Amino acid sequence: MSRVLYALTMRSLMYVMICTRPDIVQVVRVVSRFIENPGREHWSVIKKILRYIRGTSGLVLCFEGSKLVVKDYVDSKFASE
Repeated sequence: MSRVLYALTMRSLMYVMICTRPDIVQVVRVVSRFIENPGREHWSVIKKILRYIRGTSGLVLCFEGSKLVVKDYVDSKFASE
């Protein structure tokens, strides 16, 4: 399997994930672990992700109401590891 093509595809998926598709974060994170040595099963998962994106491109995530509060928590010990 081509590592370069896999890496380029992963880079594109990460861009899409960060900018527009928070629903694919978990699967992209898992598949990106194999960027150094991708196998056929990893390509299969990437194809499924791309089919999912194509099939759900007409759907949107809407937040309604004026009391939307987004909270984020960070473990301060994580920075030292």
